[in-house]
Amino acid sequence: MSWKLLSAVLILASMLPAVQAFAVVIDDFEDGAFQIVAFGVGEEEVQLGLDPAHVVGGSRTVQLSSGLNADPIAASIVLSAGDDGLVFRSGNNGLMQDGVQIYWDFSAGTLTGSSLRVELDVAFSAPANLIVVFESSSGAVTIHNGYPSISGTIVFPFVTPSISPDQITRMSLVLTEAVPLLSFYEIREVRVSAPEPGATFLIAAAAAFLLLARFRRDADG
Repeated sequence: MSWKLLSAVLILASMLPAVQAFAVVIDDFEDGAFQIVAFGVGEEEVQLGLDPAHVVGGSRTVQLSSGLNADPIAASIVLSAGDDGLVFRSGNNGLMQDGVQIYWDFSAGTLTGSSLRVELDVAFSAPANLIVVFESSSGAVTIHNGYPSISGTIVFPFVTPSISPDQITRMSLVLTEAVPLLSFYEIREVRVSAPEPGATFLIAAAAAFLLLARFRRDADG
């Protein structure tokens, strides 16, 4: 293989990261302002008719769970109009963790690919236990991402669900504080990405074409 041919293949290969994945924005929290507060009980906010450009499927359900009835400071969730983040503030019962669970319902075929990765843009003041659940009519799959405490992007590694991604019709995110303290968590955006199935084939086909062209030139020469 000549250096020119090798360079062409390497250039094509270098393009792969830019095209290897597509992303679906599940929620950018720019639509559907609300506020809920819980003193040692569970509270729920069900939102329908949201803008699908901001919330996948146009619906969002948020459940807030607070520790004990004796919790001296309530847990709360606030999503302000025109804001870009859902803010969860935990209580201070000292015994049980507060938490929030968010559900999104959407049509089959919204997610595709053979494996999926979840990305969250966040700002956390303390470690949180993060769990994502994908559901379909044939079952559910759960993925977990430790106890991160960051401001930036949290990435769940690619996983291959036991259910077909194009059959998934519900996704939920569970966030609970790692320890029962006064904590602040802001979720700015939730995305799901998957490898683009045609990208690897495209690069392989291009490389094969270049090799075939070189072979034919050598044969003709």
